[in-house]
Amino acid sequence: MFYSIDDFEFNSTWGVSIVPYRGDIILHISDVYKKPYRVYEYLKQCPIRSHKLSISEDHRSENGRCFYDGQHLLDNRCGTARKHLFERILDFYQLEKGENFPPLSRFNQFRLVEDYPGNDVFYRPHVDAGMLNCITYLNPGVGDDAGTMLYLPANDEVEEMLENEPEHYDTWKDSSQFVEDLAILSKFNSMAVFPGHIPHGQIINDNRFKEQTRFTEAVFLT
Repeated sequence: MFYSIDDFEFNSTWGVSIVPYRGDIILHISDVYKKPYRVYEYLKQCPIRSHKLSISEDHRSENGRCFYDGQHLLDNRCGTARKHLFERILDFYQLEKGENFPPLSRFNQFRLVEDYPGNDVFYRPHVDAGMLNCITYLNPGVGDDAGTMLYLPANDEVEEMLENEPEHYDTWKDSSQFVEDLAILSKFNSMAVFPGHIPHGQIINDNRFKEQTRFTEAVFLT
């Protein structure tokens, strides 16, 4: 199947919700892509390629054993509407453009290999310090409860783990380590924007992403 850059064009107007959160601000932006189903069909054809150390390179990593976590890069920086949206986001947060603006599209690919273990555990939270995270949800038909959870660390040891331990170690965590604080909905073709210093993680609470791959576009503004 053939795709052109037009298939990845952003809309020029969007619906925006502004949500205060613990001294920070979260944006929820709807109707990001003009042709979101074309983007989804494109992503379904892409193999999952690991962008971090997998079990073959690091015996503690669970990537490639418990799940597949990969990333597909796409250079659509020539899109004017896309550039305009990220300029507006930077203006809202009163941030300057970084040297790599406008950013590449990084499409995250996640798929369970083993069953979700149950017992109310959740996928390991992490932080992206010094970055503004822009996450676009690109799975139609999976419901709104497969988005991103924001967490509060339950103790000081967890704070140290967030700073020093890779994301793919000891994947499943529970309420003794983190408190689930705010769930961001995974509405198809919507974007959530939040400061990366907030502990966060994808919501995996059943086997729906063993049956299909979870797709998100992750843009980090610095």
